[in-house]
Amino acid sequence: MDADQVLERLRALESPRDREGMARFGINPHHALGISVAKMRAIAREIGRDHDLALGLWAPGIHEARILATIVDGPELVSKEQMQSWVEDSTRGINWALRGIGKRNAHLKELAIASAERIRGQNTKSARWIANDALRELTSDGVKDRLRQAS
Repeated sequence: MDADQVLERLRALESPRDREGMARFGINPHHALGISVAKMRAIAREIGRDHDLALGLWAPGIHEARILATIVDGPELVSKEQMQSWVEDSTRGINWALRGIGKRNAHLKELAIASAERIRGQNTKSARWIANDALRELTSDGVKDRLRQAS
């Protein structure tokens, strides 16, 4: 099975209702299909390990295809460069989630700031970017004013 065939199969399982519900979990619904992890695991069992397929599934940027890519990829074939690239692609989502959650209310803002500070402590380039960008926004006057007005 090649990447196009798997993507076609994933699109056939698309659930617009479930896709919209994914936004509650910080998942961008514009890049998701709304497929359960259980269904993706069943597909992964049929596929087995396939490094080239994993690379093809990652490329389009579809949420479920990327999850499936991480399941079917052969760990022994993953290069340092591939892992760094996949981490960098994922950091945007982590950053977006921290900022989105942290702007809901003052309590969640404190928790998001604490999480960002822990992430920054990992001392990798991607961790520093995630944390510093989130902290810059969460500690901005605009966010402070908005949360003050909301309470």
